[in-house]
Amino acid sequence: MKACPQLQTVDIWGNSIGDAGAASFAEGMTACPQLQTVYISRNSIGDAGAASFAEGMKACPQLQTVNISGNSIGEAGAASFAEGMKACPQLQSVDFRGNDIGFAGAFALSSAWQSCPTIFDMRVVDGQPGGFSGFGETAASMTDVSCQGQGPVAAGVLISVLSTLVNVKTVDMSSCSIGSAGAASFADGMKACPQLQTVNISSNSIGEAGAASFAEGMKACPQLQTVIIWGNNVGEAGAASFADGMKACPQLQTVNISYNSIGSAGAASFADGMKACPQLQTVIIWGNNVGEAGAASFADGMKACPQLQTVDISYNSIGEAGAASFAEGMKACPQLQTVRISVNSIGSTGAALLCEVATRKGIKLSI
Repeated sequence: MKACPQLQTVDIWGNSIGDAGAASFAEGMTACPQLQTVYISRNSIGDAGAASFAEGMKACPQLQTVNISGNSIGEAGAASFAEGMKACPQLQSVDFRGNDIGFAGAFALSSAWQSCPTIFDMRVVDGQPGGFSGFGETAASMTDVSCQGQGPVAAGVLISVLSTLVNVKTVDMSSCSIGSAGAASFADGMKACPQLQTVNISSNSIGEAGAASFAEGMKACPQLQTVIIWGNNVGEAGAASFADGMKACPQLQTVNISYNSIGSAGAASFADGMKACPQLQTVIIWGNNVGEAGAASFADGMKACPQLQTVDISYNSIGEAGAASFAEGMKACPQLQTVRISVNSIGSTGAALLCEVATRKGIKLSI
């Protein structure tokens, strides 16, 4: 390569050159400033090799196409490659599929993509459509985006481009394993989208720290109407943070915070958040072990939500006393239509209290 300064295309696909070979290849690239196309896929290149290759890219300002798919590049290697992309103003196509780049790697690549206006085709995950995860020129017109169940790589792509989706109103990134770090990045993206109305971040293991970050994002989105955050193990502290976020979203209509181990203290915090959301219509809080005290707190929150239509507080061990408190909350909700309160050890006395209120108000009751 060093003897061929006019070289424009190189294809060394499937040669198992490894990191050392990638480093040597990168040295050759520095002697070929006219390189436009490089195929270096399936070569057992890891993070170190990707870092070397990125250095080579910086010497090739005319690069248009790079295929580095099917290697063993992780988050660090993807971050290095992203820096190389920024030095290639004519880059048009990148294929990074078949690497183990994770959320952070996808986020780094997609962030770099935004600084490369000539790229029209960038692929980072198998099954992804062209034009970089379906975004690109259509970003300005998109109102609904989803990477549901597609994993952390797809989530990283979506989060990184949120700021370009100026009309987005619905985001679904449920079941993507983004963790607390991903939730923090998503929250930063939310701050550029004050028009957001619906967010589903369920089943992502964001924990207490992620819930705190997400709540900060909520505060920048006063038009939020629906938030689904079930199955994230946010705990009592996370519920408290989430409740603070609710207070900044007076238009909230639907909240699902089920299966989050919030306990009685978390239920009390959540109830405080409900009091700031008088337009709430649906609240799902099943499987949180809120107990008798939590049920009493939740009932107080209900009294501040006259538009409530559906409540699911199943699987919470509220007992007879909790059922009695909840019955009082039901009485304060004139539009209540459906209540699910099954598997709560409420006993015959608790059941009788609830049935009496439900019968009188025409509420569909599941106990």
